[in-house]
Amino acid sequence: MAAGMLHNVGKLVLAWKFPDRFRRLLAHAADERLPLYKVEEREQGLSHADIGGYLLGLWGLPCILVEAVALHHGPNRVPHEYFDAVSAVHVANLLAHELDPPLPEGSLENDTMPSQEELTALGVGDDLAAWRAMAAETRPLVAQV
Repeated sequence: MAAGMLHNVGKLVLAWKFPDRFRRLLAHAADERLPLYKVEEREQGLSHADIGGYLLGLWGLPCILVEAVALHHGPNRVPHEYFDAVSAVHVANLLAHELDPPLPEGSLENDTMPSQEELTALGVGDDLAAWRAMAAETRPLVAQV
């Protein structure tokens, strides 16, 4: 749960320490219809996920938490033999974005959900439909907070 709550801490760091740069990155992502992390990687060589993971590592937080934050946009950068925190945060992030209001045609390109084969290989192939239902069910509760 902590990894899910902290997965975008790198965005907070960028917005706080480099507000003009962060606004520019957000604008470029919107103009180019690309995910923010892809524009960040292209323009500064690292993403908010990398920054967040680095910060949590400096703070001495557990490796599993640091990895989940650092790899939430690139879980395949490390091998997985089972469904771990990295996979969970990646899938949860994607499910949350699926519930965002539909964007007009030509909207931002999103990451893709792992394939059914990938999820099955991780041992959770039958769980995605239930997770989608839970995410949809909890969406109104989150909107109230």
